[in-house]
Amino acid sequence: MKIEVLKNKSLFYKRYIGPYGPENRRHMKQFKKYLDEQNLMRDDLVIIAQALDNPQITNPNLCRYDIGIINVEKDLVKELNEGVINDGNYAVIVLDHTEKAIHEFWRNFPQYLIENDLQFDEKNAVLERYDSPLLKQNLCEILIPIK
Repeated sequence: MKIEVLKNKSLFYKRYIGPYGPENRRHMKQFKKYLDEQNLMRDDLVIIAQALDNPQITNPNLCRYDIGIINVEKDLVKELNEGVINDGNYAVIVLDHTEKAIHEFWRNFPQYLIENDLQFDEKNAVLERYDSPLLKQNLCEILIPIK
């Protein structure tokens, strides 16, 4: 695990609303297809996904899941919403990019914070980050906002 500081990065995204889980995989495939159709799939591409709601508080059918890209010119992605990834410190964890590994991470999330003496910053979303080098190794990064 490493700590990374993020500074207000522009995020160009599509929003999906509904229960988290297997549908997220389908949304990611749709988003990658969009990027491919727009000729945006390149080696420096960074995809960010963020679950914005806690399904234990928010009705699962109303949970928001954004998938977007950073490090791209706005003119290239006019069809996408524009937002910002908030400033903050993030603990970065590398995981296998499998449904099982990500599910296990979320299941063990509270214990992970305790074991690593991390204080979760609830004002920012946990991010999933996918870049070309990691994707080629079937890996992804989870960025946990911390205080």
